[in-house]
Amino acid sequence: MASPSDPAVPAAPLLPLCVDFDGTLVRTDAIYECFVGALKSRPIALLRIAPLLLRSRAAFKAALWRIAGEAIDVGSFPREPKVVGLIEQARREGRPVELVSASDLDLLRSDPQLVGMFDAIVGSDGQTNVKGPNKAALLQARHPGGFDYVGDSTADLPVFEAARKGYGVGLSAANARALADRQVPMEQLVAPRSAVPALLKSLRLHQWFKNILIFVPVGLAVGMLGAAEILRMLSGFVLLGLLASATYLVNDLFDLPSDRRHPRKSARPLASGALPILWALVAAPSMIVLTLIAGYLLEPGFAAVLALYLALTLAYSFRLKRTPIMDVLVIGLLFTLRVVAGMTLGPAASSQWLLIFSVFFFTGLALMKRDAEIAVLQASDQSALKGRGYTVADRPFVQIVGVGTSIASLVIFAMFIAAIFENSRQYSAPYFLWVAYFLLAYWMLRLWFMSFRGHMHDDPIVFAIKEPKSIAIFGVIGLVCLLSQVF
Repeated sequence: MASPSDPAVPAAPLLPLCVDFDGTLVRTDAIYECFVGALKSRPIALLRIAPLLLRSRAAFKAALWRIAGEAIDVGSFPREPKVVGLIEQARREGRPVELVSASDLDLLRSDPQLVGMFDAIVGSDGQTNVKGPNKAALLQARHPGGFDYVGDSTADLPVFEAARKGYGVGLSAANARALADRQVPMEQLVAPRSAVPALLKSLRLHQWFKNILIFVPVGLAVGMLGAAEILRMLSGFVLLGLLASATYLVNDLFDLPSDRRHPRKSARPLASGALPILWALVAAPSMIVLTLIAGYLLEPGFAAVLALYLALTLAYSFRLKRTPIMDVLVIGLLFTLRVVAGMTLGPAASSQWLLIFSVFFFTGLALMKRDAEIAVLQASDQSALKGRGYTVADRPFVQIVGVGTSIASLVIFAMFIAAIFENSRQYSAPYFLWVAYFLLAYWMLRLWFMSFRGHMHDDPIVFAIKEPKSIAIFGVIGLVCLLSQVF
């Protein structure tokens, strides 16, 4: 036992905590973030640097950051709370904390928060890819006395073996077993998560109800339906839903920076990091190609409608949604294309009345949605609708044009009913359609009344699906349309 006169025993040096970036500190991968940013903002430049990937991953990452940096907000990347907590604990203990990543060094240093969080930042420099054995050798040279390491993937196995202790973040069971077999001291900081539920959520399967419009033409030709026609319609419904889901993935990929700053959209699977970007990059084009091929095999005309729907949806996502007036016209067309898709698969001839009505009806609902969004802005004392091009001052215009467009759709419906009385053998009791007209007029004007009062807080179509009164109204409308043909 040492006496008071004995010289003090020097304390053991505190080992540094070295933290990986991609998939560890943040729930995303910077190289895929940059790829999406470059694909959106500078696709031609992305093609030019592609050959670098075959020669040097470090050089490719540096070039990718140079062309995509302006579109990337590193500070918005979703962080792993338990890793942040471990870093804060290490700092309280006085331990050095370093960020050591295979991501490009300039990318890592672009975020002031990261610079302030760590004592040192080490990353790929355009020549050396700081990954796997390279990272292990670098850390052993920097810290010959030892270090602790926080990582997430197979590439981190050599680093875990070189560390005094490892902390796994979503480390797979196979990797955990491999480290245990090698007797590497490990702690699973964050359990592995399956991305399948996140993918299903990103597909927005609940939005498939909008594709019910594909069955609207069938309602005009009930007497011509057979088992083959019903099977074709159901197949078309599924294919249109898959295509729409693929476009949701594309839209979420390109909206990552803005979604992460949004109070509600930041919880989306891609924005929150629950769904890896690579999964979406593989799933979206695969679904698009398979859907178009299957659509062509089902009916070439249907495939053409799918291709037009895809082109319009992508144009809307990339540019048109930020162009006032054009955005709502495109939304009206996209809903109408669902009806057109049904016409290509159904037994009845195309109805120009139905197409004209659909364009006006759904454009009016799109304007109602914009009015509801502007009303929320007014309530929160904001002046502009981000990413949409509308301001609070535009609300009177949106309301006037929206109500006018909606009433025009009702006028077109009334003219359609009048034309049926003059010349149609398909409807044995067309007077039932006036009941449908009255109910539709009540529903539409009631929703505008609510919107003017600032009580429409949802997409009107989503509202109609959720509200019992709307469900009852459209149920009766469907019934009377059926009775008009079979009564």
